[in-house]
Amino acid sequence: TGGEDGALRVPSFLGDGWLAASARVGRQPTVDYADCVLYNWTKIDPEGPLTPDNIRMLNRFTGLLDEEWFMKTHVIIESEAAGVVSSVYDAAAAVRRLDWDRLLATLTWLEQALSHVASNTLRLMFERRDADGFMCEPLSFYHRVRPLISSWTGLFEGQYDDSEALKDLSAQLETVEALERTAAGSGLPDLAPHRRHLRNRIAALQRRKRLCGPSGAMSAILPLCDAFLGITMSSETLGTMLRAFEDYMPVPHRAFLEQVRERPLRPLILELQEALHHRRRAAARNARTAAAAA
Repeated sequence: TGGEDGALRVPSFLGDGWLAASARVGRQPTVDYADCVLYNWTKIDPEGPLTPDNIRMLNRFTGLLDEEWFMKTHVIIESEAAGVVSSVYDAAAAVRRLDWDRLLATLTWLEQALSHVASNTLRLMFERRDADGFMCEPLSFYHRVRPLISSWTGLFEGQYDDSEALKDLSAQLETVEALERTAAGSGLPDLAPHRRHLRNRIAALQRRKRLCGPSGAMSAILPLCDAFLGITMSSETLGTMLRAFEDYMPVPHRAFLEQVRERPLRPLILELQEALHHRRRAAARNARTAAAAA
């Protein structure tokens, strides 16, 4: 149900297990990209190729072809980008070993793999069938599918973040409830309004969590390339948002991303460039000295 502040209330009998399960798998308590794409497809013919015509989505919100095609497109992109991931894996290993020949080869493979993804899969999003038009009609997707997978704020009843305010209000409530039990018939004022007030104050402190809807930006493919090549976002806001999306990735994907970030390529290339400049300057000085001596 919706709260006055727009948050959707998740009752404790649903939220407790939901939060526990999401914590167990290291993901956010919401439908994310992995749910909609990575873990949500199967082959029609198990022995056939992984193509749009031979896969289907296991779960859909609407049953619309537009939704099916949109999700299929991302499945194909993830599949065809396997070469990108393996190239980064091999290149990162070459960086750790300082194997320059292997590094040059894997960078060439990475360029080819990225070109393959861009030229062979991105067009699928705009695929058309003469009789039906777009396989994923933009307006249909935006108005009928997107609202079901948009970002939302959850108010998880019975879940609190530790704070001094919560401790103080809980102590006050315990005192009021104790007075109510011991002061019955003593002529003291009715403490029920104060008890309700304290409970409402405590309820207002229940955990609210802003949760993002599934997005292709939750895929590890491009963040992996950025991490390895040492590319940063020119927009701080965009960079912060993309890093937040990493919390929605499966744990092994995040772990690999962090491993690659520990030894990016760019600082190494800059070190080699500086060393090359030093050698060239030294060679130039030696040449001038030899010429003067002659």
